[in-house]
Amino acid sequence: MSHRQVWTAALAAALLAAARPGAAQRAGESGLVDMKSGRFSTSMFANEPARDPDTLAVPAGKVWAALPAVYDALAVPLSVVDTTYRVLGAVRVTVRRPIGGDRLSSLLQCGVGAYGPVAERYTVQLTLVSAVRAIDDGRAVLETRVDGSAAQNGVNSSVRCASTGRLEEKVAQLVRKELGL
Repeated sequence: MSHRQVWTAALAAALLAAARPGAAQRAGESGLVDMKSGRFSTSMFANEPARDPDTLAVPAGKVWAALPAVYDALAVPLSVVDTTYRVLGAVRVTVRRPIGGDRLSSLLQCGVGAYGPVAERYTVQLTLVSAVRAIDDGRAVLETRVDGSAAQNGVNSSVRCASTGRLEEKVAQLVRKELGL
């Protein structure tokens, strides 16, 4: 099976999961997206975006079709697939290992404890979501938001984590690669 067939199958699977009740959240229902503006909700993310959205000289449909392969390459499981708002990603997924070859402490700033970066020692709940909006027939905006929290095993409290911007940049780079840009 070719790489293109694999990600086409991944997109089809993600879309089927979104069509099944309870299989995946919809961005508008989960509070990720403001229903009126179609943009990320400010109440869902504690921090300002780590970087500006990317403008791509490609139709929004093509950018949207490339996203499942990007998340697959990062080994980030999808929990949100919303074809209406073109939002795809993972909300509060537990991660304990590097993402896309990068240590969690290089992607998230959660503070430093007695034994080093908190992101490396605590259990991290990661939110990584990407949205695609059309500018016109030949251009689209790709916006990726990263948020997180980290909690020590056995402790009920957690610390907020801010994005370093590296994961958003990696998503944009992988999308460009998938699109041949």
